[in-house]
Amino acid sequence: PDCSGVDTAMWGSVKTAVIEAYAAKSGNDLPFEDYCLYNSLGCPIADKQSVALFVDEDNDFFLRPLPEGAKATNSALASSTKTKGELSYYYAHGTRSNL
Repeated sequence: PDCSGVDTAMWGSVKTAVIEAYAAKSGNDLPFEDYCLYNSLGCPIADKQSVALFVDEDNDFFLRPLPEGAKATNSALASSTKTKGELSYYYAHGTRSNL
């Protein structure tokens, strides 16, 4: 994908490009809202974060499904997402076992 404007690019656009590239090669569509990008340390990256904030010396990122139970309507993540509009504290501070 085109990487111009990395200083203003958001991770959601990177996630869209990765999902579209995967679908083009595999023929399988991945639901955007069911996946998240993670950095090389296993930390989730919110879609509305600047690419420049999460680029490190490795520059690796991985597309993975959301943790099990993350979409439950009664979860802390669901409540936070409803009020804040995107991933927040509860998502970023999940235990390593559910990432």
